[in-house]
Amino acid sequence: MSHRKWSQTVGPSIIINGFTSISGLCLALAIAEGVSIAWWRKALKGATVAELHKSWEFSMSFTQILRRFWALDVIALAAFAAKLAILDAFFFQRATTTYTTQDPAKNVTMLGITAKAFQQTGFVVSPGFGAQTDFMIGDTYTPTVDTWETSNGFFENFQQLFRNCDGVCYTHVDAIGFEIECQKSSNHTNYATGAINAYNEHQSSGGSGDASQWTDLPIFNTSFGMKYADLDKDYSRITMDLLYFDSDDPYGAASVESCPGTITNVQCTLRPALVRYPMTIVNYTNAHITNGVSIGGKEYDSSNTITPPIPTYSYTLKQADGFEVLSYLTTDDRNIANTTTQLGGVANALSQFLSSTAAITYSGSSLWGLSQRGTLAQTMMFGPPNMGSCDCSFHDALSTLVAGINQLTFLTATALIQRPAFEPVAGTQVTVVGVRDNTTATFSNIPNSLQISDVIHYHTHYLYLALGVSSTIGCLLLILPAFWRYGVLGREVTLGPMEIASAFRAPVLETGHGEDKEAGNLKHLIKHVGERKVMYGYVEEGDAQTPDQSSVGGNHNRRSVRLAMEEPAKVRPLSGVWESGPQSPRSPVPTSPRIPE
Repeated sequence: MSHRKWSQTVGPSIIINGFTSISGLCLALAIAEGVSIAWWRKALKGATVAELHKSWEFSMSFTQILRRFWALDVIALAAFAAKLAILDAFFFQRATTTYTTQDPAKNVTMLGITAKAFQQTGFVVSPGFGAQTDFMIGDTYTPTVDTWETSNGFFENFQQLFRNCDGVCYTHVDAIGFEIECQKSSNHTNYATGAINAYNEHQSSGGSGDASQWTDLPIFNTSFGMKYADLDKDYSRITMDLLYFDSDDPYGAASVESCPGTITNVQCTLRPALVRYPMTIVNYTNAHITNGVSIGGKEYDSSNTITPPIPTYSYTLKQADGFEVLSYLTTDDRNIANTTTQLGGVANALSQFLSSTAAITYSGSSLWGLSQRGTLAQTMMFGPPNMGSCDCSFHDALSTLVAGINQLTFLTATALIQRPAFEPVAGTQVTVVGVRDNTTATFSNIPNSLQISDVIHYHTHYLYLALGVSSTIGCLLLILPAFWRYGVLGREVTLGPMEIASAFRAPVLETGHGEDKEAGNLKHLIKHVGERKVMYGYVEEGDAQTPDQSSVGGNHNRRSVRLAMEEPAKVRPLSGVWESGPQSPRSPVPTSPRIPE
């Protein structure tokens, strides 16, 4: 066996099928010619009519070959080869198969386009920092937010912005994003004890006390806001806060009186920056494969069907692993109502879809109640349900939050580009849609991209190949004897009815040219008698008396009748109807002769 790459558009099975069809046709022509030559050589040598008929039967019926297997001649062998030739196609079709696999990765230079500056994403609704209604997402930015919310990290059809990729490509692209600088603090506590004591004091004192000490105690929280340039920092930025509780024994027995664990607080600042994104591009021509783009978290040799892991956030790099902050960007955000904002739409989208809270409340009688809002508070929670317990644990959601932020900023850098009008040429500028005005982005080369393509390989089965070749050679060896001493015939021959009938000196084919040296030539025969009309039916021989005419003494002169090919005037049709004509008088049906059975 061997495995090799197949670089042609047409599959090897189709090519082999074409070759076997052509070889089968050539073999059939050779067999027909060989059978004719062998039959006429046998006639030249001298044979009985029965022997000639038997040889002809061999060429026409495979059943005769099987019935008289021990009395075969060269004609039978040639006809037998015609049946064996069927095996060639089977063996050659099994000799090679194809399968799809991936070629080793290779470097290619791609062409791509992304925005290198933040576009307007919304409007300032009210000045000052406060609720989510401070900003409104702009109409042109809304589809980008919708795509981010529903895409699950894979952006369909965005491969149109990145050209010269055939298959799966792994590369890096520079686009707008954030430097995400985070500070982390942890505190080990047992908040259940304090909450229970405060509630009991409240009950014993007749309802006095601070209810916040046992009500809606935060155990998970994610929130976003925005700050403008101030004396502390001379740039606008988005803020993110994360809090989560991790129990000391999350899989232990449910507890209602003591829930020790660690509360972790993370405060992050999202500063506008030019970020280098690790990117995976899927671009196949197969209609059954979904093409698109994803960022980060996937090695080139990993499976395309496995969801890539979320890149871990690095406090040192101030970004997720694999991402790189190249430089800082400035934005023109102003704390003025009814003005456009570059970061406000992003901050509002993050707040709307990534903000989440979870809190517990002690209600007495050793019972706790859990309240949750948002998706992350549910997906980050782990451990047994522990209904009525205070023992609830949450995973660190920072890497998940950073992954969502990077996906939104990458879409912000690409989804606002107007695709119908651009041409993928390096240096070409295209329109980037903002809220109120348009800017431009430029195509650029992306070198050192890693490409893995699906290619067709063919698998050769040498056993079937040998059987196919052997079968072909065997058929040729069976046919060759039929061509032995072909030259003694002196002309082309066939087993056509005209040539056979002429050889047996059928009267209807007599040319009247005596011993013409070309009288046996079929072309010569057709030239002289080709226009002669003939008809197959009852032919009468003998005198012209009809059967009811009697001679003296009562004896009848009977005419002989046979089925033959003759001139129409001498033939009665098999249907029993003799059509009248200028040379053939009508004869009634009852007197039509019959062939005795």
